[in-house]
Amino acid sequence: GGAHAADTSVDSSPFTSGPSYFRMTVLDRDHVSLHRDIWLNGERTLQGFVININRFLGDVVQQPFTTSAISENNDLSIALGGQVISQTQTKRGVSYDLTPEDVAGSERILQRTLSAPFESIELIISSSALPLGPSFNVLVYTTLVLFALLIAGFFLLKRLSNKSIDIAQNQQDFVAAVTHELKTPLTSIRMYGEILRSGWADEEKKKTYYDFIFFESERLSRLVSNVLQLARITRGTEQRSNTTAHRVGQLCEVIRSQAQAQAAAAGFELQTEFDPALADNHILCDPDALQQVMMNLVDNAIKFSTGTAEQQVRCGVRQGRTGIVFFVRDFGAGIARQDMKKIFQLFYRGEDELTRETVGTGIGLALVATLVEQMQGRVDVVNKSPGAEFTVTLQSADD
Repeated sequence: GGAHAADTSVDSSPFTSGPSYFRMTVLDRDHVSLHRDIWLNGERTLQGFVININRFLGDVVQQPFTTSAISENNDLSIALGGQVISQTQTKRGVSYDLTPEDVAGSERILQRTLSAPFESIELIISSSALPLGPSFNVLVYTTLVLFALLIAGFFLLKRLSNKSIDIAQNQQDFVAAVTHELKTPLTSIRMYGEILRSGWADEEKKKTYYDFIFFESERLSRLVSNVLQLARITRGTEQRSNTTAHRVGQLCEVIRSQAQAQAAAAGFELQTEFDPALADNHILCDPDALQQVMMNLVDNAIKFSTGTAEQQVRCGVRQGRTGIVFFVRDFGAGIARQDMKKIFQLFYRGEDELTRETVGTGIGLALVATLVEQMQGRVDVVNKSPGAEFTVTLQSADD
């Protein structure tokens, strides 16, 4: 037969046995090798390569970490063979290399070993502060609002307390002033009354004593009227003035008569300046309220002119730009600038209670302002040289 051809076929696979898995060997701090054993034509051969571990981990691990959301509040440490070879912290997207001391005290929240052949590499994620979520912002805002409310409440409470203290002090001063205002003239009236009752005064003295008793009684009547009217105002039971049209000349006669007696009783000279051209004009007012206003102003002028060189009071009526002006002027020391806007406040008196030289209760000018306002008028004060002038402007009824 035919000759058999020789079998010249060979194994097409270059390996006589399957290759082993890659293994990693640390060469130094910066380099590792990945290698494996292979069999080629029956011979064992080592196959592998050397890599820069820092560059490799930077591309494979650190770059993905720095671009992820977890890096906003956490640090990444990489350990090789149990020793930390790299640490990274991300702040606002910028990566910083840290030393072990920089992250001392940080709490580990994740520690994992890479799969083969990188089982010698550990990834450690740690955090020194938990992330601040939306609830933290709400807590901060709430705390700030509560703190602001606490501060505002403190200042409001302090202001209310100071106001209450001022009111209590003013009330005490008012009681003391009213007591003094009542006690002094009542003592004098009683003394002169006993003298007259006992018949110790001759006929010439009797008229002087009778006049003193009469004028002091008038002053006490004004004081009692002011106090009663104040009580009605504070209780809210005071009715508005009955403002109607009244002739200026008639009002001037009544005011002149009362002011003349009031000034004479205090030893003052009254000068009047009533413009005759205004006698037939009419103004809108309450006659009783206007008389009380003018008497309070005259009484105030006398109090603050006592002891001055010119013992006189000037009052009158003149035409103003916006109405008819009633005025009362004294020749005393005038009014301090800081007291100009306060003298019409209830219970306010510019002098200290312990060093006060003038008498008074602190309600006269406050009632003046209230009564003038009820008559839809305006009250004002200006300093003169010397003294001060109070003006009351009322609407004309002839317009």
